[in-house]
Amino acid sequence: MNALAKPEVGQYLNEHFVAAFQKVATFKIVNGQKQGGNVASYFCTPDGRVLQAVAGPVDGATLLREARWVVETYNLADLDGKGTAGLKAYFGQAHADRLYREHGFQSMLEPRPDFTAADVAEVLDRGRGLDNPGRIDLLLSTYPLAPIGKVYRPIFERLLNEPVSTSPVLEGAAARDWNAAPATVVTPTAEDERQARLDEKVLRARDDPPQGEVQSGAALNLLLADLRRLDGEGVAPAKVGLDAAALAHIRLVADGDGEVGPSLALQDPLPWPESLLTDDFAADRARVEAALAVARQQAAKGAVARDAGKAAIDAAERMDQRITAKVQGAPGQPTWSASDAIEAASFLDDFKTAAAVFQRPDVSSYLNGAYAAKGGTVGELVRNMASKGLRFAPALPGDESAYAAVRRALASCDAKAYAAGE
Repeated sequence: MNALAKPEVGQYLNEHFVAAFQKVATFKIVNGQKQGGNVASYFCTPDGRVLQAVAGPVDGATLLREARWVVETYNLADLDGKGTAGLKAYFGQAHADRLYREHGFQSMLEPRPDFTAADVAEVLDRGRGLDNPGRIDLLLSTYPLAPIGKVYRPIFERLLNEPVSTSPVLEGAAARDWNAAPATVVTPTAEDERQARLDEKVLRARDDPPQGEVQSGAALNLLLADLRRLDGEGVAPAKVGLDAAALAHIRLVADGDGEVGPSLALQDPLPWPESLLTDDFAADRARVEAALAVARQQAAKGAVARDAGKAAIDAAERMDQRITAKVQGAPGQPTWSASDAIEAASFLDDFKTAAAVFQRPDVSSYLNGAYAAKGGTVGELVRNMASKGLRFAPALPGDESAYAAVRRALASCDAKAYAAGE
């Protein structure tokens, strides 16, 4: 077909896209002519999310039509303040509309955020009566902006009936012995599958992750690890600024610390829940605060005694035991509600878990601010955290907006790093 040899096609693609190719199948060359193999074309965002795909060789007019559809659809998308989520929704609907308009097929599938290769194959099988363009519209209306790493294999193997292969191109005598040396079908290794899952998680963290993954620090830690990897490969972080006020609410822990981390035990003052601010808890609250004050004083001078947090933990244990009596209700005293009891018990459990930091040899670094989130840019923050072996701890109540802001900055830096590396 030689679609790319047509001047108008090449000119349009050069104007709007950056071209790249990857060999994923084997073929042979006999007398200068390619035999076997196949081709699929993908129009993607800079971070490798598929806007449109073309399965098989097509003529220049068809390839140009698809390229123009991608550019025009992208330009029509109203993305003001909606970012990637808005782009996904727009392209998903555009593929659904095209599927109905050009193929008379109305998909009953809602867009899905998460999927595996098996899910992609299942959707493609639903459209068996459609031609390849129709099946791709069905796929991309269900999984808009799907990562190319998750869809290229099902498209190549199910739509084009071509096995993905790492076998080399065969020429000369090797080409004549094609039947004696069949192509090797690549079976992903356990490491391939692990890396694919990790890549999917990074894209999810960069995109629009659920609030729970932001507040737990999970999304931020995935982006942190990816930026550290890219930096190590020579892709320096872009200069994306950070708000100092937001960083003041970001909690860091050393690698290897538990999921809750020491942040709660180090708050000054502690964010006591209202249910524990009554007079009958006052004495033990004071013991906890006094023990933490002593530990901070020791940290400012150097080492912190290993038993510095014992008095605080013992006082928290006594408060925890008193909660049961509050729920049951003492004679003449009002009974606590279940919500008050859950709030108080959850706080104390988190505090006791977090107070394990006092047993760490580096507890002084937590208390004296050495492990604080620092950096005027994302790159400075990432490198500072890497030098000290730190990661993000879960957010505390009131820190939600700060975590969301830092996640957006990390995501922007990560996306720019990928674009710069292309």
